[in-house]
Amino acid sequence: MKNIIKTITVVLGFILIGCNAVDDTRFKNDPQSGWIEFENESQQVLSDAGSVEIPIEYNVPVNRQDTSISYDVEIVEGSAPSVETGSFTTVVPADTRNASILFDIDPSISTNYTVQFTITSTSNPDVIVGLDGDNPDVFTLEVCSGVLPLEWTGSSFIDGSEINTFDMTLTPTGNEGEFNISSAWGTNFVAEATGDPSFDGQFIYDGVLTINPDNTLSIVGSDPALFPGTVLQEDALNGNLFDPCSNQLFYTLEQGLFTGDFVVDVVLTPTP
Repeated sequence: MKNIIKTITVVLGFILIGCNAVDDTRFKNDPQSGWIEFENESQQVLSDAGSVEIPIEYNVPVNRQDTSISYDVEIVEGSAPSVETGSFTTVVPADTRNASILFDIDPSISTNYTVQFTITSTSNPDVIVGLDGDNPDVFTLEVCSGVLPLEWTGSSFIDGSEINTFDMTLTPTGNEGEFNISSAWGTNFVAEATGDPSFDGQFIYDGVLTINPDNTLSIVGSDPALFPGTVLQEDALNGNLFDPCSNQLFYTLEQGLFTGDFVVDVVLTPTP
């Protein structure tokens, strides 16, 4: 009997936690009620990106019919004559909770511009637009004039001290956003770090660099034991990132070559 009472108590506890997770006074007792928001608040892209897919989260337990989402588009900074502004709609298909806005980038611009997207309503009256807190109903897209450079000049650092400078070339593999690199920290890194010039050109940390749609990047070294690649995003000094507006690459590398437990921070800018 005691075990049955304990089980009931645990189940009731889960039910109470579930009900308190969201302010239930704002939703009807209906599995098709909920809220809608953008997955992210902002993004930067180069003007050669072609198009950008902006994900929308449709947070309802059940979606039994097509649901229209209305949103506004406006340019809030700069100029892009070919960009259509005004009010538009996109659809969440029945039996799914997936939606997005597909935005075409103007490749002819010579200066940066910023576009703002605002969700205004849905065809389901029981769905709230946004929620208090980290539930954005506004998304900002900054489009930066230019193309991704393939030739870069970089510096490598250990604990904030510069070790070497080097050149790096991105060689497209044919996969979207993926590039072969001959050296992630410079072919002269080990020689400079040890003070032994005989190591110049050795232990070069070659591998594959991938730039993701959200501008995070990762590197996978050719030798997982010696050159495992970039650290976790949250552990990187400046993030493992490509900044399309300042045209910089930042990443932090793990290494298994040296006995010391340290990482290597790298900053690259386009070769003049």
